[in-house]
Amino acid sequence: MSIQANINLISISADGTITEYNAQVLLMQGNDTQEFLTYDNEIYNVHFRAPIYSGKPIIRIQDLKHAKKNGRNAIHSGARFLVLGNHTVRYDQIYQLAQEENSALYMRDVINVDKQDDGVAYRVFCSTFLAQCQNNGHLDHDKAALFVYLFIFGELFDSFLNRDISHKTRIIMAMRAYFFLSTWKNYIEQCAILHSAKWYNMNKSCISPQSFNIFCNLAESLVLLILAHRNYYSNYSFFPWEYGTEALEHLFGIARQLIPDFTYYELYKVISRVQHKDNILRSENISDIQEKKSAAGYIFDFDTCISDINIEILRSWPSDDDINDTIRIASENAKEFSNFLQMKKQSKNTSYTDPLIPELSETNTNNLLTNEVVPQNITIDQVADELNRISQLENVFDDYFENNDISDNSRHEYSEDLLEINTADADNFIMKTEINYIINNPKTTVLQELNHEPEEKIFEKEGSCDIFLMLELRRSHEAFSRSDRPCGIQTRISVNLNQGSQDKIDRNLANHLVNQLSNNQDHQIMRSRTQRWKGCNQLQSLVNSNKMQVTNIGCANISQAHPLKKDGYLLVFTDGRLCIAKDIAMYQMIGGKHSFVTGTIDNIDLLFYISVSLFINIYGDSLFSNECIAGGRLYAHLKSKDIVYYFGANVPFMLHSNSLLTLDDNSLEIYSFFKKEETQLHLASIFDNRDINCND
Repeated sequence: MSIQANINLISISADGTITEYNAQVLLMQGNDTQEFLTYDNEIYNVHFRAPIYSGKPIIRIQDLKHAKKNGRNAIHSGARFLVLGNHTVRYDQIYQLAQEENSALYMRDVINVDKQDDGVAYRVFCSTFLAQCQNNGHLDHDKAALFVYLFIFGELFDSFLNRDISHKTRIIMAMRAYFFLSTWKNYIEQCAILHSAKWYNMNKSCISPQSFNIFCNLAESLVLLILAHRNYYSNYSFFPWEYGTEALEHLFGIARQLIPDFTYYELYKVISRVQHKDNILRSENISDIQEKKSAAGYIFDFDTCISDINIEILRSWPSDDDINDTIRIASENAKEFSNFLQMKKQSKNTSYTDPLIPELSETNTNNLLTNEVVPQNITIDQVADELNRISQLENVFDDYFENNDISDNSRHEYSEDLLEINTADADNFIMKTEINYIINNPKTTVLQELNHEPEEKIFEKEGSCDIFLMLELRRSHEAFSRSDRPCGIQTRISVNLNQGSQDKIDRNLANHLVNQLSNNQDHQIMRSRTQRWKGCNQLQSLVNSNKMQVTNIGCANISQAHPLKKDGYLLVFTDGRLCIAKDIAMYQMIGGKHSFVTGTIDNIDLLFYISVSLFINIYGDSLFSNECIAGGRLYAHLKSKDIVYYFGANVPFMLHSNSLLTLDDNSLEIYSFFKKEETQLHLASIFDNRDINCND
């Protein structure tokens, strides 16, 4: 159709849904063509291609703002525990930072947050929030992985959204994330092979497979789009922020202001008036549009004029050698970040492998994301609600039509003649845009470029990183919405959320109790609970027969008198192994979602997931280590059923060099009892039965 209409189609966008993504994959296979636009770099094992139809390339791309929100939502998900070598990325980290004085985040950005709020996604990845992870150039040890995560993926998203940087810089920003994702995937897979696939897997230890593929595809799309513009449309600037689904959502939103529930034919008739409204929004004649006050919804960025200098920057095309150089810089950056986090590469092949996760289907992805908070897709109603916040423009539209003597009847006929009502205004609008400059200046002006890219100086020779340079790069690269500029981040006094709350009902606990009572008649749950009680009673009898001072095995020694706390030590039986674990974060299942526990747990039945640092026995039942063979530390995201016994938070354990652990005599006696062959058989029987009735 586009060929028949003489329209040069260059991209096909999607907002990340599985069906749309798989349709793009089939299209990119190019079964109906033998020609492809390709980029190949054998040194770094990069091979990108897009099919060419009727002499023009077609490139798939994902919506940038949806991808950015997915990156933010990955931190919020209690179904995942993002492991990056020595460190982890968790929800409680941003929850803590949001409570700091003068934080870039509002509490509404971390509590009961709208998963589709563009403003929250901006603030999470902005340079101001990134700066909260460090203090005078030194990273907070617990937030090193969070700092790297926010920097790398913030750069990826802004490689499309920023309107001022060169295309060489964009490629570095995007391909750095591409290589880092490849290393991250390789690290998780090696940890699964060397230790346990239950502790490490792409379903729990990394971002979701769907988001993973979308992020990789963003880097691929950027490189191919730059090549396509350079080779086929060199006189026209490449505006990467325009590639996505936002324009279509904006169009439908305006249309629904006119006809709330339109058919295709009604859209065809109303499209002329929609174009008039869109022209008014883009003409910069309206200067009193109030900034968005709502904490939820979509933010549409209406284009304003781009300077002549930026137009030249955006149509200054890198050569193949320039692109190869940016690939080198991006690869070195990703490798240095991986070394910084102690993610060592174990595979013999030193080249990067294709990071894309295969066999992504609607069925298996739904299984992978069971009980995970997955961002919902945009609906037409949400778009209309977002655009209703500028309803004051209706008066301007009415004045526009009245001043041009348009009758009420003609206003409702949706005639195409409306486009020609005021040609003078239309010409003035076009003159104010970049189109006029591009048409009158078909040849690209040669701009002076830097001899080196600042990204090459992020890391010193000894492996340390320049935090101040990274913050400066984010400040210069970040792209913000008109409704969420840094000046909108207000100084405020931190709030004590627990003050005066002792007389209030805990909503999360109340919801959990309601869910428990509702599910109490479920036969599978009742059978699993009965098996657990029987198994624990057998263990307690075994303990009593050995005259051990071990109590409350049925509740894993977790009670109101002895609640489970963060940084407490536990004995866990996971993947057939008895390990010592240190509690990092806890999550409850409330309303089908994983809710972070801010306090303590006094009933193991209230706990669903627990993120822990694992210590495995390495010498004579007395010495334990949390060193990972693949690099970094041992971490796992376990279910509460894996907990055997809770030692406590203030136990006299000795931690040596942050990796070796020794137990006190009493705890060592308890561990030795559970390590006996007879006890292990009981544990295996109990946990095998519970595994059958619980999905990991």
